[in-house]
Amino acid sequence: MGMRTSILLLSKGELAFLASVAICLATSSALLPLVGRESAGLPSGQERIGTIVFKNRYAERKAQGKVIWNATAQSAPVYDLDSIRTAAASSAVISLVNGVEISLGEESLVLLDFRQDRAKVSVGDGSVELRTAAAGRELSVDCAAGEVSLKSGALSIRADDAGAAISLVGGSAVLHGAASARALSGDVSIDSSGKIAPAPSVALAAPAEGELVFAAPAGPGVLFRWKAGGPGAQAGSWVLSVARDRDFTVEERRMPVSGGEATLQLPAGLHYWRLLATGEARPASAIGWFTLAELEPPRLIGPLNRRFSVDETSGLAVDFSWSPSANASSYRLSIAKKGQPQAPAITKATVLSALTVESIAPGDYIWSVSSLSGPGLTEAMSRTGEFSVLRGESRLVLRSASGREGAVESLSALAIRNGAVVATWDPVEGAKRYDVSISREPDGARVVREVSTNSTVLQLGESLEKGDYYVSVRAVLGTMSPSAAAELKLAVTGPTPPVPVTPIAATRLDPATRDLRFQWEDANEGHSYRIVVAKDRDLRQVLAEKTIVSRWTDVELPDDFSGTFFWKVALLDEGMKPIMDSPIADASIQAMLAAPKALSPANGQELDINSIERIDFGWEAVAGADEYRVSLYRTTGGLREAVKTWSTKRTKATFDHLEALALASYSWELRAAASSADGRPRLSRPVDSYFRIVQSSPLPAPRIRIGAER
Repeated sequence: MGMRTSILLLSKGELAFLASVAICLATSSALLPLVGRESAGLPSGQERIGTIVFKNRYAERKAQGKVIWNATAQSAPVYDLDSIRTAAASSAVISLVNGVEISLGEESLVLLDFRQDRAKVSVGDGSVELRTAAAGRELSVDCAAGEVSLKSGALSIRADDAGAAISLVGGSAVLHGAASARALSGDVSIDSSGKIAPAPSVALAAPAEGELVFAAPAGPGVLFRWKAGGPGAQAGSWVLSVARDRDFTVEERRMPVSGGEATLQLPAGLHYWRLLATGEARPASAIGWFTLAELEPPRLIGPLNRRFSVDETSGLAVDFSWSPSANASSYRLSIAKKGQPQAPAITKATVLSALTVESIAPGDYIWSVSSLSGPGLTEAMSRTGEFSVLRGESRLVLRSASGREGAVESLSALAIRNGAVVATWDPVEGAKRYDVSISREPDGARVVREVSTNSTVLQLGESLEKGDYYVSVRAVLGTMSPSAAAELKLAVTGPTPPVPVTPIAATRLDPATRDLRFQWEDANEGHSYRIVVAKDRDLRQVLAEKTIVSRWTDVELPDDFSGTFFWKVALLDEGMKPIMDSPIADASIQAMLAAPKALSPANGQELDINSIERIDFGWEAVAGADEYRVSLYRTTGGLREAVKTWSTKRTKATFDHLEALALASYSWELRAAASSADGRPRLSRPVDSYFRIVQSSPLPAPRIRIGAER
């Protein structure tokens, strides 16, 4: 950590600035029903200058010259002259292309101005940290305490109704106050009268002010570090206090600490922390803040339990892939010989979620992928996968008839008996036939079945008792065959119930979508199923019941239904009789708003362009709705071309730009909306009405008269 300078300044003019920010926030609150819609493109004359690299809970963006704040998402672009603000218990991190990084705490506001040769950030209320690039140009920061010229380092600003505090961490800066300029350096604090004030007895070191901290789900937690202030000061005993709000109304954690560091497990989100004197409630340090983001481990996609075949001389190129991990900046692939996990044979770094590794020698391997992020490269490691590279052997794969692979070492006896599982293998050049063996012991002991075939596919349709089996294939070249055969272990289980996949309690359902897709897995590879959806767990108040021949189906729930619903699926035999039921799953959905009734223009109505000066849209009010969304389209040959979209709290709207309309067919779409606590508005189904713009006759030509007017 570098040197820290803290300054507390406030004037009447600065209070006026803070008041103006509060007025802006209060004015924009009237537009909250529009929150949630992304900005519709790049405003004219603006340049993209950065990206919101992280967002916790709610953050909004307002473009130049606009009055409406739009909700923004992680990885969303940021443009010149944008205003960015965060809500309560929220935070965001903005990375600019010029190397500047801006961290916003809760209820914070900044305006970005990088026109031409400017580099300026205006700060309103809240907690804001600005970090410059190592060799970046000077950054101007305008706040309630004055204008700061930041040449290097990190600048932390806190502003509220009581004043504004500025802290410089390393680097250098100049504060331009009302009367004079003051260079910021050294470890001092200056109050509003210009006097040097005593520094806090404890200086917070890490997490740094506004830092984005990454933690793995099973990691050690957040490391807090501090040091006693003043020359010759010794580390002592303190009380570490952590809260969700700056006022520490409700503490998350409070624990005695000693020395200079401590580790705590905390949930993701925005946190404030400070140290208190032991046995007293008075603070011994300033208040620090940081945002904790959970770093997810990747999910391995492939290869999983794969066997690859190579010739006698060369290695093999293997394609590795995994699911992208939230908040990861890079990945590390580790490959080790089986039985030697502590000594990786190959380690590769990448920013992608796939990687090809060349020349892997024959052997048995395990592999894993770690998500990495943050300055200290916090790591979240995946589970391990296995694969083998075999010399001179054919690759054997067990595959279901539907083409599904994965977890194929454990198969249902019912799936095998129904012929739903096949064994396939790669062809061997020059092979005359393939000898396939199914045995109860490795290396072919206690043979159950032997087959010779010219094909590379064999259907496993025999009845096998529960237990372990070994399927091997040997390529026969004339009278000779390879020295070893490819072998795969097969664990045969009894019939197992289907497993509901979605929707389940963890599924987030959109109340505007009542046609839900139900999916389930079936290790038995069955063909017919019966699904029941009901209001109660006993499945007596049935909402829908269907018989289908796939492992998914769409079910439409009534518009007026809300709350928790329950469902199960039964596996059926060839006579369509139930064999076994899945566990009962449940999910919840909100009730939809009632659809509004469109009044005018009426469906099928013709409007004479000679007789109207505007188009008045009208509809009946919907109980519970606090907004209506209207879209006007021109329809041609079944295609719709958008003319205008708007929203209103009233039950009518007017379109008076008739010069923009042609003699054609039009439709208008109407939805009712209601605000909800989670920020996602509830919507009704859309209502469409159609009308035509016609012209009864051409306009009459004017008559010319000569002489006296009559």
